[in-house]
Amino acid sequence: MDHYHILEPIGEGSFGKVYKGRRKSTGQLVAMKFIVKRGKTCISMLRQEIAILQDLNHANIILLLDWFETNTEICVVTEMAQGELYQVLEDDKRLPEPIIKRIAIELVAALQYLHSHRVIHRDMKPQNILIGAGGSVKLCDFGFARSLSTHSICMTSIKGTPLYMAPELVQEKPYDHTVDLWSLGVILYELFVGHPPFYTKSIYTLIHRIVKDPVPYPDDMSKRFKSFISGLLHKEPSKRLSWPQLLRHPFIRETDDERKTREKISTPRDRLCNSQFLFQPALLNEREETVPDKTPTNKTRSPSPDLQNKSGKQKSLLAISSSRPWDYGGTIRDVDAARALRTNPEFQHDLLAALKTSPSFSVWETLLSVLGACTSTSSPSEPDRLLCSSIVSPVLVCLSTSSGSDRAIILQNVDGLCNVLCDVDYSSSFLADFATYFIPAVPLFLTTQNDCPVVLAITWKCLRKFAAAPCHTENDSFAKSICNPSFISSILALLPTAAMGNTALCILSDLIAPTSGMCLAFPLGGEQTSAIQVEEVSQALRTFSSAICNWANAVGESLANSVNQSNGMSDLCTLLLESHRPELLIAILRIIREVCKRSPSARNLLLKNQPAIFRLKALVRSGTPHGLVSALALLVIKEASLIPTFLKPDLQSFVTSATPAMSVAAIVTLSSVNDKDYPVMSIITSKPFLQHISSMADNQHLTMFKGENLSGSPSMSMSNIPPNKWELACRELFGTGYGVIDTAYFDSCIDLLRYGVASRPGTFAPALRTCGLWQRLSEGLHIQHVWNWLSPNGVVNLVELLYAAVADEPSRDVPVYMNLSVVSGVICLLHEFRLQKLAVWPEQSGGGRKAVASLIQSVVRLLNIPLCNPDIDSVTLARVQKAMYNQHAIQHLINAISFSTNHSQESLLSLLAKLVCSSKHFARQFVDYNGLQMFAKVTFFTDSNAPTAALADVLTLLCQLARTDMSNYQHIHQSHIYPVLVIFLKHDNADIRVKACNLIGNLCRFSPFFYKHFQENGILPPLIDCCGDHDPQVRKYAAFAIGNAVFHNDELCQSLSPCIPQLINALSYSASTSGIDRRITINAAGAIGNLARFSDKVVGDLLSAGAVETLLGCIGNISADAIVRRTCMYSLANLCSFDGCRSRLQRLPYETILSDVVGQLTDSDEPLKFARRITSKMQSGLA
Repeated sequence: MDHYHILEPIGEGSFGKVYKGRRKSTGQLVAMKFIVKRGKTCISMLRQEIAILQDLNHANIILLLDWFETNTEICVVTEMAQGELYQVLEDDKRLPEPIIKRIAIELVAALQYLHSHRVIHRDMKPQNILIGAGGSVKLCDFGFARSLSTHSICMTSIKGTPLYMAPELVQEKPYDHTVDLWSLGVILYELFVGHPPFYTKSIYTLIHRIVKDPVPYPDDMSKRFKSFISGLLHKEPSKRLSWPQLLRHPFIRETDDERKTREKISTPRDRLCNSQFLFQPALLNEREETVPDKTPTNKTRSPSPDLQNKSGKQKSLLAISSSRPWDYGGTIRDVDAARALRTNPEFQHDLLAALKTSPSFSVWETLLSVLGACTSTSSPSEPDRLLCSSIVSPVLVCLSTSSGSDRAIILQNVDGLCNVLCDVDYSSSFLADFATYFIPAVPLFLTTQNDCPVVLAITWKCLRKFAAAPCHTENDSFAKSICNPSFISSILALLPTAAMGNTALCILSDLIAPTSGMCLAFPLGGEQTSAIQVEEVSQALRTFSSAICNWANAVGESLANSVNQSNGMSDLCTLLLESHRPELLIAILRIIREVCKRSPSARNLLLKNQPAIFRLKALVRSGTPHGLVSALALLVIKEASLIPTFLKPDLQSFVTSATPAMSVAAIVTLSSVNDKDYPVMSIITSKPFLQHISSMADNQHLTMFKGENLSGSPSMSMSNIPPNKWELACRELFGTGYGVIDTAYFDSCIDLLRYGVASRPGTFAPALRTCGLWQRLSEGLHIQHVWNWLSPNGVVNLVELLYAAVADEPSRDVPVYMNLSVVSGVICLLHEFRLQKLAVWPEQSGGGRKAVASLIQSVVRLLNIPLCNPDIDSVTLARVQKAMYNQHAIQHLINAISFSTNHSQESLLSLLAKLVCSSKHFARQFVDYNGLQMFAKVTFFTDSNAPTAALADVLTLLCQLARTDMSNYQHIHQSHIYPVLVIFLKHDNADIRVKACNLIGNLCRFSPFFYKHFQENGILPPLIDCCGDHDPQVRKYAAFAIGNAVFHNDELCQSLSPCIPQLINALSYSASTSGIDRRITINAAGAIGNLARFSDKVVGDLLSAGAVETLLGCIGNISADAIVRRTCMYSLANLCSFDGCRSRLQRLPYETILSDVVGQLTDSDEPLKFARRITSKMQSGLA
C-alpha cells in the first residue's frame, strides 16, 4: 500500500470499491480494485482471476500490474482504462457498423489469445469490456474465467450473465470455448441494434428464447455483418463459427498492413516491475490464505539486496531460505505459542523451505507441536487447513525416503495432518498426494511393528475421507492405489495379530462396504434442487462414477483373491468364533459375505468349517440386541447357500421383524430362494407379509415435502432429507457404494411381488389392491426422490410389476388398476431431468443408456394397455387420455426419443402415433412440443434396417397432422422431412411406400404450400416411379398424391408429365377388376383431369398418350363402375377446354356415348353436369 497514492473513487459494487491511484515511484495512473474477503469461495475466485491474469499480456486484455493483501481486503492493481463499453452503449444507444467492426476485430484478437492459452472467459458482456487509450477495447473481470488443462474438452458449471449466455450454458450442458464466441455475437448485435437479441424480464422466458427462438436480424444490417453474427449465434455449438475459420471471415479479415498498423498502435506492455509480481510461496500454492505480516501495515514484499546474485537475477525464495538455520527450536510446549506459529507467514515460508531440503529432527518436532495446536480446538480453522494442505506433499515426500526414528516422527506428523485435512467439511484433494507417496509404501511401513498402529490409523482416516466424497475426480489415483493387491494383502495379514487386528478389520470392512460418507440417490433431489448442485454431482458422475464401480468391484475381487491365496478364511472364521463385540462382528461378517459372494472356493472353505457355520446360525437366531449382527449373519448364510436346509420355520418371522436390518436382510434372502426349495409363495401371500411390505412402501416421510420449494432452505433440500429407518438399515447392510448405490431397501420387495403376480395371475394383484399396497406403489412413482427407496433397477422392475398385474386382469378391471395415480406416476418417470441423470448413473449400478431405454420401454408398454385393448370402455379410455394429456405425456415421450435405442424408439413412436391420431388435442401438443423435430433426433429413419412398424407409425402420425389442420404445414416443412421422405418413397417395403404417397397427397390437400418444396427437394422423381410400382396399393396412393399435387395450380404439371403414360394405363378398367384396381382407376382418372385443370402445359403429352380416347372409352364402358365413369367425365370436361382435345374428340362418337351414359347413370346429377360441360365446350370451341 505504501507504493501508491489513492486519488479518488471511480466505481463500487457488491465486491468492494475501485479507486483511481498513482504509483509513487513512476507517477503512473492505475486502477485499484479493493475486494472484501468474504470466505474462502470469494478468495478462491480472486486468486483464480489473479492466477489467470498474471499469465496474460495482450493489448486487448486489461493488464495486471500488481496486487497485495490487507487483513480484510485483497487489492488488485491494473492499468487505468478510459471508460466502459457499457457506458458508451448507454449514451449512444447504437453504434455505426464500421465502429462495431473495429471493436469486433479487437475482441476477436483478445479471444483468440485467451483460447490459445486454454482460458475461457465465461462472462463476456459490455460491462466487462473497457475502453483504453486510443479507443482500443480491453477485456477485464476474469472472476468467472476457467483455465483448461491440455486434456480438457468441455465443462458444465454455470457462470456468467444470462443475457449473454449460450444455449448450452442455460441448459446446463457441457460446453467449451465457443460459449465466449456466442457472447461476442450477442454483444456485437447489441451494439448495432441497441439491445440483446433475446431480452425479457422473466428468466424462464429468457432461457426459453435463447434455446428455442431464432435471432431476429434488422433489415439495415449488412450481409457480411449478418453472416458474421449468425455464424456466432448458431444454437448448435459444433456449427458455431470458430477458430481458425473465424479469422478468415470477410467482416473482420484484415490486410497485413491493417493488422501491423493496429498491432503497432497497441502492443503488449511490461508490468511495473518484476519484483512487484513476486508471489509469496503460500500464494503460489493457491490453497493457502495469506496472513498479515507482523508489521502494522501489510506491504507488498520488495526484494532485498540479499535476493540478488552476482548476475543481477533473483534467486528462488526457497533456495535462499533453505540455507537459513531453523530458529524455532524443537518441541513447543506452549500451546498458544504453537498456535501463533500456524498463522505466521515467515514460519510458513521457512517451513516450506526446510521441507524441500533435508529437515532436521527439530523441524519435525516443531511441526508436530503446531499440528497439535491445530487440532486442540473442536474443529480446525481455515488457516489450519491451508497450512496443512500446503505442506502435505513435501511431508509425504520426506516420509517416502525416511527410515528408523525419522520415519516414526514423520508418521506422527502425517497423522496430525490427517486429523486436520480429514475434517468432514474440507476438500479431499490432498488424497492424491497420499495415493502417490503413502499408500504404495504401506506394505513396507507395516513390516516395522512399532509403525503399524499409526500407519493403520492414517490409512483408515484417509479411506473414510475418500468414502465421504469419492466422486471428486482428483481422488481417482487414491482409488486405484488402495485397490492394489499388495496393499490389501498387507492389511489382511494383520488380522491374526492382537494389537492391530481390530483396526485392520475396520479398514477392510470400510474398504468393501463403507457405511458413512456420500450416498447419492436418484434423481439427485428432483426438480426442486439447485441446478448448480445437481450439475456438480451429475458432472462428477459423468467423469468418475463408472470408475468407482469398476474400482469397487476390483477391490472385492482383490480381497477375495488375497483370502484365497493366504490363510485368510481360516483367520476370519477364527475371529468370528472368538469375537463378541458387535462392532467387530459387523466388520467380520461384512468381509466374509463379500468374499463368499465373489469366490466359490472361499465359500467352500466356510462350509467346511462347521464351528463357524454353527456360530452363524446362533447369531441369526439369537436376536442380538444389535440387530445388524443377526442380519449380516443371515446374509452370509444366504451367500453360503444354506437357506434351503436352514431356517425354514424362522424366515417368515424374520421378514416381518421389528428390526429394520433383519427385515431387509430376510426379504433379500427370500427373494433369492427358489420356490421348489422353500415355500416362498406361502409367505408372500400371507396377510402379515403384505401388511409389512405396505408399511415399508409408506413414503410419508418423503411426501410431506412434496410441492414445497426447498431450494431456498439450506438446511432442508430434497438431497438431504433424513433417511428413514429402512434406508439406514440398507446402508448399514450393503454400504454406501462409495456414493453410487446399486441396491435400495425396497428392491427385493418388488422382486417378490413380481414373482407373486407371475405365479398367481389374476389372484395376487387383487390382494395387493386390497391391502392398499397398490395405491402406495403408484404414489411412490410421484415422489421426486423416488430412487431413495428403489434403485434404478428397482424402478424398472416396479413398472414391470404394474404392467404384469394390469395385463393379467380382465378388461373390466383395468380401470381399477390403471388409475390416475398410476398413469401420471409412470409419466413422471419420463421427465427429462430423470432420464438425463439415469443416463450418467453407472451401468454397473443399473444406470446408463441401456437402463434409460429399458425404463422407457417399460413405461410405454404399461401406457399402451388401455389404448390397445379393444374391450376397454370409452369412459375409461377417455379418463386415461385426459390424465396423459394433463401430465403432458406427449412432451415427455418426445423428449424420451433422444434417450432411446432403436427398439424402444419403435414402441415410443407407436404410442405417439396412437395418441396423435386419437385426438386433436394430442396433435396440437405434439406440434407445440416440437415433436416434428424427431427427424433430427431419430437416426434410424435413414437406416436401411430400421423397423418397418416404426416408420409406418411416423407416416401415420404425419398424415394425421397433414389432413386435420393446414396450420401444421409450416411445422412439417421446418422438420427437415424431405430427405427422409425420399427414402420412404424408395423403401423396400411396399407399406412404407404406400404411406409415403398417402402423406404427399395429404400435404397437398388444402393448399399448394409444398409444391415448390417438393420440386426443390427431389420428391417428384420417386413419386413418379411409384405410379408404375408393382404393388397396386402403391400405385393407388401415388395416383392420389399426383392428383392433389396438380389440384391447386399447374406449378408441377410439367415436372409430373412423365407419369402420364402410367396414369393412362391405369384406366384400362374392366368389370372383372378387383376393388383395388377400381380405386387406382378413379385416382388416375382424377389426376389426368387435374393435369389439364389450369393450363395446356401437358395437353400435348396427354394427347400423345391417348388420354382423350381412353377417357371416352371408359365413359362408354357400360360394365364399368359408376364412379369411375363419372370421374372420367370430369377429366374429359377439363380436357375439352383446349383446341387439340376438342379436335381429337370431334373425330370420335362422343355425342352418342354421352347420350347413352346420361340415361344410364342415375346415382346423382354430377354425370349430367359433366356431360353438359363437355357438350358446351365442344360447341363453343367449334363455333
